Order: sequence, then structure tokens, then C-alpha cells
Amino acid sequence: VAIIDQEKKSLKLLQEAGGLSAESPTGLVEDGSGNIWIATIQGGLNILNLRDNQVRYLDKAHGLATDTLTELAKDRLNRIWIGSFQGEVNVADVERGSIKKFSEAQGFQKRFVGSFLEDFSGNMWVGTDNGIKILDRRLGAYKTLEESGGLDGTNNSQLIEDALHQVWIGSNKGLNMI
Repeated sequence: VAIIDQEKKSLKLLQEAGGLSAESPTGLVEDGSGNIWIATIQGGLNILNLRDNQVRYLDKAHGLATDTLTELAKDRLNRIWIGSFQGEVNVADVERGSIKKFSEAQGFQKRFVGSFLEDFSGNMWVGTDNGIKILDRRLGAYKTLEESGGLDGTNNSQLIEDALHQVWIGSNKGLNMI
């Protein structure tokens, strides 16, 4: 991970020897306190405090479902959504210091999580290599969109919401708009 200081016009590399748990970052997100969360393959999460350059770690031993991570996103409640290669989704509530897990027990198949999108209504869309899960934050329920239900393609790695609150889904077979 390269940290660029634009004021000092300098570059600092954060590598395994310097505190990173693994040299394979797969996702980055900034939390509401200005910390940078770094997802890694087989190294869990690294949480970099930019004020003191200290790195904290969050991994399977500390409550994550796995250490092999793919994607990160922050929602409007300042929770960090964490996707994995095997389909688990963790939600770290920064304010409460808790982690909620979504896995096969909640209907998540062991599939690659490639993207997150929080929509206008606060629902979280989870793009996987086998469709989309839409988690309704208010109800705590979810629905699934997949190829058998009309979704064009299975590898849904791109999600964006436009100004009309329509969600666009980029897949391995084309583009869907909902």
C-alpha cells in the first residue's frame, strides 16, 4: 500500500515488514474517524490510523468469519461492510465495537463477494458471482436477484445507483438496470 503525502511530496510504502498483515490489499475504505481499512488476502483487515501511523488488526481470531477478504464499503451508519472470497459478509459496527456475520445460515451461498452498494433507501446490495443479495436494513430481511429470475449474468461485480435511484448492475454478460 502506497501512502502519498501531497504536502511533503513524499511516498511511503506500507508493507508486511512495516506492519501490514499481508501484501495483498483487495479493498480500501475510510471510516468516519479518518482511519483507512485495508482488506487483504489471508491477512484479514488492517486498520491504519493516519494521525499516529499505527496499524490495528481485525481477523478471524477477533471475530471475522475469514481472513481472506475481497471488498469493503462504508454505509451511512459508519458501519464497515466486509466481503470475502467464500461469500461471507461481515458488518463491523465501529461505534459499538461489534461484528455481525452473514453466511450460509442467513442464505448466503459460498460465493465470491465482489461489490457493495448502499442505495438511496439505505438497503445494502451485495454483488456476488452468483447474483445479488439486497439486505433491507429496516426489516433485517433480504431478497436475491439471480439469472433464473431475469438477471443478465452471474458475475455481478459492478453496482451503481443513478440520480433517478435506479441501480445498474454490470455482469459478465451485460448490463442490468433495476
